[in-house]
Amino acid sequence: MKIISFLLVFVAVISVFAACRKPEENNPPPDTKKVYDVSLPDKTYGGYEFRVLCRPEGGTATTVWKDDLFAEDTETRVGSAVIKRNAWVTDTLDVKLTYTLSSNSNMETDAIPSIMSGLDDYDLIMPHGRSATTYADSGYLTDWNDLPWVDLDKPWWDQDAKDTFSINHKLYIMNGDISWMSVGYTFAMYFNKDLMDDLGIEYPYGLVDSGEWTFEKFAAMARQGTRDLDGDGNIVAGSDRFGYSTHEHGASFQVMFSSGSRLILKDGDDLPYCPGVNTLAESSYEKFYALIDSQDGFMYFNTKPQFSVSSKNQECLFWDTYVNGLQEMGDYDYEYGIVPWPNFQEGTDGYSCHVSVYVHEFVVPNTINDADKISAIIEALCYGGYRYVIDEYYEQTLQFQKTRDDESINMIKLIRDSRAYDLGFFEISLEPLSSLGNTLANLSTHNMTTFFNKYEGQINQKIDKLIGFYID
Repeated sequence: MKIISFLLVFVAVISVFAACRKPEENNPPPDTKKVYDVSLPDKTYGGYEFRVLCRPEGGTATTVWKDDLFAEDTETRVGSAVIKRNAWVTDTLDVKLTYTLSSNSNMETDAIPSIMSGLDDYDLIMPHGRSATTYADSGYLTDWNDLPWVDLDKPWWDQDAKDTFSINHKLYIMNGDISWMSVGYTFAMYFNKDLMDDLGIEYPYGLVDSGEWTFEKFAAMARQGTRDLDGDGNIVAGSDRFGYSTHEHGASFQVMFSSGSRLILKDGDDLPYCPGVNTLAESSYEKFYALIDSQDGFMYFNTKPQFSVSSKNQECLFWDTYVNGLQEMGDYDYEYGIVPWPNFQEGTDGYSCHVSVYVHEFVVPNTINDADKISAIIEALCYGGYRYVIDEYYEQTLQFQKTRDDESINMIKLIRDSRAYDLGFFEISLEPLSSLGNTLANLSTHNMTTFFNKYEGQINQKIDKLIGFYID
């Protein structure tokens, strides 16, 4: 196990906090973020070793899952901020933060044998989002509502995650500002500012702010961006420019959120149900695939890697991916912007930017022996993320832009505040519902009715089984 020790505590942090121990006096210094009080116990824990099970490196060199809680790189803004956050937690509560890496970065459930044996080996687990639901459904977790020092109503906890993962008022999965990666794996829309300038198209920032950033207006802009660059009369990947490019596992899921719909809703007793064919969602998918299937849109499929569109080479006006995609855009030789994915209806209710199931969620084993202590440490980690880390992630992410405009920081904050979850996507036991997005992408009709005519009975049976896990 690796230990974040007191050697990591910055001199400045020591000088501020070492003199006294009351948590309310140990808060980080004031900054530009709105200040909220954090409630922590007026005691310390004698160097207790807080043990976390987390994933190793992910699918790309820039994704190291443990860095969410255990950064080592002081040369980056986020790494330094995570170390500073951890130093504050260890000093305030007198604990050590340690980690063990799981067997792989994908859908492992390495802690289950330990929990089944009743062993108190871990205080917090950070598994793949869909693995988190496996832990929860198997009955191996502590209800977050039973963690006394965790205040889930505070702004450092993700309210949409709380509402989504609660079943029968039992909450076994959570996320929030304890994780800067949950911001990084939130879906967003990008656009080539240089091309927009050439085309005389106004950047969509104003539309976002007014609630008028709709798919209809986005599609109209995208169509203006399509160009037959080689003059052969066809728009072809690699030779011409598309108005919009996406991936089968990207916007195919996002459409559901941006239509204002969900795969799974809750009834008055907080029990999940599938609404089936939703008229608004179905019409939204029709509009989306009308663009994709035209010469103005392009969708990349894993099964056809030879067909792709390069945003780096300016082969599209718009493209979408997760916020952390900015890390791979640092060497683009043109200016680009970022906005939330557009809604299908105008309004001021905000945007819904889906969080990838690939990102880890946070679960607490039911084998912990001191919920009071464990909950205090978790609350401190999340609050510390809110105060120390998240703003630094904004700044670090925006460093990858060639020229940052004033709107960029506000857009990323808006995307962070618009994080959205859907139990239907995360709950792996509900397959094929959790794969509806890419299933529709591969259907020639892209039609929700076709999907539900085939699978609705099977899905409802699986939902009934799922509910059974949460009924006493």
